[in-house]
Amino acid sequence: LLFKIYFLLGSQHELLKIKLESCEFRGAKLEFISDAPSLDAIQEAIKNSCDIVVTDDVGIIAKLKSDDLCSPRLVYVGDGSDIVELNLDICDSNYAGLIPAPKSYPEQELVFKHILNYLVYRLKALQYQNFLETMIDGMPELVWFKNAEGAHMLVNTKFCKTVNKTKEQIRGRGHYYIWDISPDEYAKGEFVCMESETEVMEKRHTCVFEEPVLTKEGMKHFMTYKTPLSKPNGDLWGTVGIAYDLSDYSNLGIEMSYVFETLPYPIVVCGADGTASFINTRFKRAFGIENLTGFDYAEWLENTFNIDITEKRRQNEDEGRTLKINSLIYGSHGSAHGSERHYRLTERAIRDYFGNIAGFYSLFDDITAEELYNQKIQDLANKDPLTGLYNRRYFVEYLKENFGEEQTIIFYDLDYFKSINDNFGHAEGDKTLRVLASLMGEVFPDSLRARIGGDEFAVVYLGSTEDAETRMVDLEEKYLSYLSENQKLGGISRGIVRRRAGQDLDEIMHQADMLMYRQKDEHHSHFRSVLKNSF
Repeated sequence: LLFKIYFLLGSQHELLKIKLESCEFRGAKLEFISDAPSLDAIQEAIKNSCDIVVTDDVGIIAKLKSDDLCSPRLVYVGDGSDIVELNLDICDSNYAGLIPAPKSYPEQELVFKHILNYLVYRLKALQYQNFLETMIDGMPELVWFKNAEGAHMLVNTKFCKTVNKTKEQIRGRGHYYIWDISPDEYAKGEFVCMESETEVMEKRHTCVFEEPVLTKEGMKHFMTYKTPLSKPNGDLWGTVGIAYDLSDYSNLGIEMSYVFETLPYPIVVCGADGTASFINTRFKRAFGIENLTGFDYAEWLENTFNIDITEKRRQNEDEGRTLKINSLIYGSHGSAHGSERHYRLTERAIRDYFGNIAGFYSLFDDITAEELYNQKIQDLANKDPLTGLYNRRYFVEYLKENFGEEQTIIFYDLDYFKSINDNFGHAEGDKTLRVLASLMGEVFPDSLRARIGGDEFAVVYLGSTEDAETRMVDLEEKYLSYLSENQKLGGISRGIVRRRAGQDLDEIMHQADMLMYRQKDEHHSHFRSVLKNSF
């Protein structure tokens, strides 16, 4: 600390004999200024409480004392009676001391050094107090200093925000006033601090407590660290406390963040309102989230996966189990992986000391490989490997499971398909089947399509029979166009029936089969007639 000492004394004053050069004094640097400029210049130069003015001029004392723009410490050299006239007293923040006159130089120097000693200690104390208050106001935890009687002497900004009071309102007050509870509730000792300060002072070392505290806004749960404070002589003065508000789950400890970072899963931790308080690096990379600030996890879930997580949580809470949602698909709008990914979401509620939900932690397990493997197994069991259409077994199971729905069922068979195999080879025959399967996808994109035999196919169409007939004509035209372009002989025979809800499956399949073969016989008779007439 640097102290500037301005001497505004008569040119012959004996105090000017003091060595007028910078020196170290009690850990502070003193700069003596004897050739002080005018009073107006001093008023402009003096800008902080570490400046000291020594003068024997009552007018200067009065002027500087009344000036709100500067706040020097005033040392007056003169008769003590002048202090009464100036209305200065020992409690005045500007008053520093009196050097009585007339006194000999040695006596005045001794008094002056005593005053300097007092000022240095006082001003250093103010500076250290500023350091302390700045430090604790920057802390995210609650910090307080209490005396032995339980009165709060100093608290930080976080403490004030938590109890919704100013530092001035808190200073000197006890627990029940600060936390807005009645003295009777405080006296019962339930949901208060339980006078843990007494235990701390008896043990004379730092103690850790979990303390439920009743406030005007309800219960809060604190993890508190309390340490005894001693006077210079060793007697106990009070305690200092630091409290982590465990009721506010946004106070995720750095230890837990380390744990979540090491786990091989995307993880998010959010408060009860859905606002995320932590996301690990794997979550950021998997879902392209760059910034935690303002990240609404619940809204993101709904927008990304079309999940109403609030409703899911409500249902899950009623059942009292861990929430699990399988096969969430990410990547249809672009993915960090560059392809579609499947995730299993596992979410668990985080409950506070009182059993209330304080937040949630969610873990995303990438099950893409598992889903692809399961899909492959299902395809092997349910699909025709050549065309990719469903097989006969799945087709029949589907009709059984949807027994109560009205459906249009189409059977069709390829005419003269054997001639394609005989004349062009089986590879060309396989290609023809795949082309037909592709055409079926174009004409019946939302219908179940199956290959139920070598050259026999089926479609389950949920629309009308008339619409199915129109689509089948379209399919037949496209297939015949392909055959013509490739100089192949063939055609399609079809049977279309409408299945009523609950109608017997064997019966309806037999009807469709009979209609298809009736048309097939007609196609063959027509073809033979054409051949006969051509010769």
